[in-house]
Amino acid sequence: MNPETLRSSVLLLRKQLGSVDFQEIERLKQTELTDEEFQARASAAEAFYKHYFEKVLKLKIQEQLEKIGFEATNNDQVVFGRGSLNGLILVKGWFEDQMGISKGERQGEEKPEPGETL
Repeated sequence: MNPETLRSSVLLLRKQLGSVDFQEIERLKQTELTDEEFQARASAAEAFYKHYFEKVLKLKIQEQLEKIGFEATNNDQVVFGRGSLNGLILVKGWFEDQMGISKGERQGEEKPEPGETL
């Protein structure tokens, strides 16, 4: 990685880390919801995800794949693009996991153990 790219990457990372409010994360960890509050929030999040956010995430994932494949001119750009892609996929997976937990609680389903065949 050339020195200018490294400098730009470090400045970007500092900006990204500076925008994270760690106090908000701690408040989220300490928040306890009743079952009714959890179900209400889970249902609202699920509806928003299915009707809008999932489509946006899929579009952004596709756009990032195209940028990596067609526009990256060096390995640094590929690595940066893969990091962005990973972040999008993590958000998508988190929402899908949360919806699965929500559905499982409502329907009384058990979550399969990792590696277990269905």
